[in-house]
Amino acid sequence: MQRVALLLVPQLLLGMIFGPYAITQTTNKAKISLCSLLTAADAQRITHVPMMKVHGNDEECVYSPTSYGGVPIDMVGLMIQRGTWASEKQGVVGAAPLLKASLENVPGIGDEAVLSYSKEAGGTTMLLFHKGTIVLQLTAGMLNRQMDSLKDVAKKIAGQI
Repeated sequence: MQRVALLLVPQLLLGMIFGPYAITQTTNKAKISLCSLLTAADAQRITHVPMMKVHGNDEECVYSPTSYGGVPIDMVGLMIQRGTWASEKQGVVGAAPLLKASLENVPGIGDEAVLSYSKEAGGTTMLLFHKGTIVLQLTAGMLNRQMDSLKDVAKKIAGQI
């Protein structure tokens, strides 16, 4: 249980920072199974180590390494966002200076996608994307991993919505 809490620290940090920017609406209440969209194989593709699901419900799905030899940020999570695309994107853009994060618009993922990477937040990488009214956030502790895998998994997920 302590390991799960440590794994979620970067995600919680991002939630605390982005939370004030989000406008809670019922637009995003589509019933989708996040853990069927993001599998252990997808998480492993991003981290390059075997992964297992440590948490999953209607709002988020989180994976961590099967053997714990890494650091707590070696996790991958997919979360459904409650706000509109405009409000969620505003949150990412607004929080970037606080996190000293670099931002990149990523074409070809859903209707629109933005990538945020911050060494200051422990190397956390977050890809926010939407397809229609469904807004998803794919988060990973990259730690020298290639971001192309993260983008490829997000593209696969967007194609399944």
